[in-house]
Amino acid sequence: MLGGLNSYQYAGSDPINWVDPLGLIKVENNGFEGVAGKEKTNTTINDTAGSIRDVNPGYPTEGRTHNCVNCVIATDATLGGNPASALPINSKNGVPISVLEKQYGTKFQNINGPNNIIEQMTNAGSGARGIVFGSYGPGQPGHVFNVVNQRGIIRFLDGQTGKAADMSKFKSFKFLRTN
Repeated sequence: MLGGLNSYQYAGSDPINWVDPLGLIKVENNGFEGVAGKEKTNTTINDTAGSIRDVNPGYPTEGRTHNCVNCVIATDATLGGNPASALPINSKNGVPISVLEKQYGTKFQNINGPNNIIEQMTNAGSGARGIVFGSYGPGQPGHVFNVVNQRGIIRFLDGQTGKAADMSKFKSFKFLRTN
């Protein structure tokens, strides 16, 4: 290519002026407010999750709907530069989150809510990664998904579905940093 690499991508004849080499879509401010005294945060949520969309190939087929623990491990590896995919689980009981605590050598911490996670991830800086456990309520199962600080944008990603995590359905949260 004469003159070097062209960092723009094109749709038709128009350049797309923001290119994300990791394949994560940039959308700012998903409605979270009040973090660290700011009116808005650099938080993102969208229908697709770029490079992690194929962490759980075959979702929502059998074995791919109760494997969220495997998915967060594979998603964390992918976000850390080591692409991986999750194994299916043929049990409807899922896997306990203690498996993640053993995997990462640390414990989940109770968190007041998404704003607290956003604040911690913002303070940790670009490249910080973690896992969020969302509880549906006492005696109910929960769900785990990933969070990453990508150049100041906090992204909640659900590797099981290949989309952004839907935080609205949880009653309480726990958080575990992975790096």
